[in-house]
Amino acid sequence: MEQHTQDHNTHHQAEHHRLPPYSALPELEKFLDDNLGHKVPKIPEHWRKTIAKISPWITLVALIFGLPVIFAAIGLTALFSPIAAMSGVYSWGIWSGSSLVALVASLILEVLALPYLFKLKKEGWTYLFYATLLTLVSHMLYFDFGGILGSIISLYIIFQIKNQYK
Repeated sequence: MEQHTQDHNTHHQAEHHRLPPYSALPELEKFLDDNLGHKVPKIPEHWRKTIAKISPWITLVALIFGLPVIFAAIGLTALFSPIAAMSGVYSWGIWSGSSLVALVASLILEVLALPYLFKLKKEGWTYLFYATLLTLVSHMLYFDFGGILGSIISLYIIFQIKNQYK
């Protein structure tokens, strides 16, 4: 048991070595892993395996449906930003632009995750985690409580299946 703990700690430290030393992401991941992965009711193991196996397909479907949303958002932002500015609502363009950037970045991270998710590699899980965090922050900026709840549920599932990725 002690050797397993040492191996886990060594792996955990090596895993985050690529991040800058000032990054808060390792601490956030550990906090979420402790709370969403261990202190809450667990999803049964056979379901975790199934979710991990179908997660790349779910991600692929989300990407396919997400691309038209991005194009629509770009078009609506381009259409309404000048109208909002002429109406004196200058912050609308900034908020919609930042949300659009977060959405595009999240989808890029999901694209990067796909090949690793199919192979059940830890890199895929990490990209998916980062994409979910970006989505959560975007929902928080808009006080989108439904989106925040959805992101928290996603984080719960992601941390429940974390042990399936090597």
